[in-house]
Amino acid sequence: HVFSSDAIYGNPSEPYRIVTGTTGINSPGNEKVNIYPNPVSATLFINHPWEKIDVLEISDLIGRRIILETGFTKQSVNVSGLVKGVYILKLRKGGQIFVEKFTKK
Repeated sequence: HVFSSDAIYGNPSEPYRIVTGTTGINSPGNEKVNIYPNPVSATLFINHPWEKIDVLEISDLIGRRIILETGFTKQSVNVSGLVKGVYILKLRKGGQIFVEKFTKK
């Protein structure tokens, strides 16, 4: 589903199911995405099951996009240029979105 303010998904007899993993929101297909180390100083490793991620995006907590890569095929991203703070990593693969918070030290 696409986010819409005040939208309602599901109902009491047929609730909308959200599946969460240990590091963020995972898809109903149970693909797991893990990031480490967290906090990170230079290289953030992304353990994912695909050959290619459609979009990798890193933004700060107020929503400013800091890094955007399409067709991401690596298992890590260099975050050494980020200032110390908390960031949001968002991965898009097909219709799935994986979101995880990490700290740059």
